[in-house]
Amino acid sequence: MTLTERYIDVVLRRRRLVILLATLLMVAAAAGTSGVGFSGSYRALFGEDNPELIAYDELQATYSSSKAALIAIAPRAGDSVFTRETLAAVEELTEAAWQTPHSVRVNSLTNYFHSEADGDELTVAPLVEDAQSLSAAELARVQAIALDQPELVGQLVSADGRVSALLISFILRGSEEAAWAEITAHLRELLDEARVAHPELAYYLTGNVLLNQAFAEASKDDAKQLIPVAFLTILGIVLVLLRSLCATGAIALILVFTLSSTVGTAGWLGVLLTPVSAPVPVIIMTVGVAHAIHIVTIMLAGMRSGLARNAAIAQSLSDNLYPVFLTTATTAIGFLSLNTSS
Repeated sequence: MTLTERYIDVVLRRRRLVILLATLLMVAAAAGTSGVGFSGSYRALFGEDNPELIAYDELQATYSSSKAALIAIAPRAGDSVFTRETLAAVEELTEAAWQTPHSVRVNSLTNYFHSEADGDELTVAPLVEDAQSLSAAELARVQAIALDQPELVGQLVSADGRVSALLISFILRGSEEAAWAEITAHLRELLDEARVAHPELAYYLTGNVLLNQAFAEASKDDAKQLIPVAFLTILGIVLVLLRSLCATGAIALILVFTLSSTVGTAGWLGVLLTPVSAPVPVIIMTVGVAHAIHIVTIMLAGMRSGLARNAAIAQSLSDNLYPVFLTTATTAIGFLSLNTSS
């Protein structure tokens, strides 16, 4: 009897003990699931001694880093922003935006400081003050000045005057990821209130702070929605193809054991999931179901040909043990090789 045959024989004779031990190991590993962390920061993709990261940090320390959010405002009818109502909304939002956590500066069309000379006298004042009280001539003057300023056109107002913007600059202290979430939540709430107060205007939110938070939220949403959908879809297809509830149930248990053990072990090891590694559970399900299908289909074929259940299982394991091990090992090596490059 070969080593493989002896192994299969022990597994079949001691199957209850094998199942119990496998379950205990899975439960012990799965207990670490709560320790799995998530990071949407680019820093999680690099080692602290990465030369490019060090050079980037030095550059930021020398020339201040850019962390900002931009709110674009446009009349839904496609009209000019140079009206009392729209400028008043921009003025109102500009004042409210100063309350955004970690903000250090808010720039907009209304608080842009414009200087004018009258003889020997130089006047410096915000371009728009009390927009609701502006006359038609004053609105025309504001529009002419704004569309003639290179530092405004394409930055805080579009060249055709149909879109205005607020640029909020931040200095983040402490955890960047906590700051991203705090800023994003505040700005979304602020814009929800603005949309209610000014339904005739459309508000759009962007910026690198929002982008970083969006990566984190998208990855977490995928983990909550994509994995269950993928799991159920896989089982549905398996049930249709194998036409066996028992076989489908067995494959479902294999996937649950594999996913719980993998994610739990990652938690015990302190592994941080990132937008890059978040799809790992779906990849694991794909590989796991492929191996399980090979083993189950050959077992079912053996039983249909007249073999007893244990004999069919032994034959399937004998035929698949080495190929499954080989494909698993080479797949693991392939993914591990990604660690050689940040």
